[in-house]
Amino acid sequence: MIGFLLFQFKPMWIVNLFGAESDLYNEFAIKCFRIFLLLCFLNGFQTVASIFVQQIEKPVKALILSLPRQIVFLIPLAILLPVFLGVDGVLWAGPAADALAFILAAVIIIYEMKVLKTKEA
Repeated sequence: MIGFLLFQFKPMWIVNLFGAESDLYNEFAIKCFRIFLLLCFLNGFQTVASIFVQQIEKPVKALILSLPRQIVFLIPLAILLPVFLGVDGVLWAGPAADALAFILAAVIIIYEMKVLKTKEA
């Protein structure tokens, strides 16, 4: 969460670590940080969901939860979105992949929680 807040509200602190070469460079770097990492705080839920599903002995679902952001969503979106949004499409692929991976993890967790409750009863 601290990283998210830094990237959104004080991105120049991070940009300066790599060199503040010009105003154009700084402007583009800030835009990249703010867009690409917009929903990065959702990634923690996906990791926790994967561990939870693994612990309830659902290894296939755990594997499914560990791959979607990078492989299933991010790569295709990074190829597809620039067709419609130009260079910004590459930047928006990150938040879109984060959101889709979060939704997938939430659906699987909700389903598994219902299954666990029915086994309890």
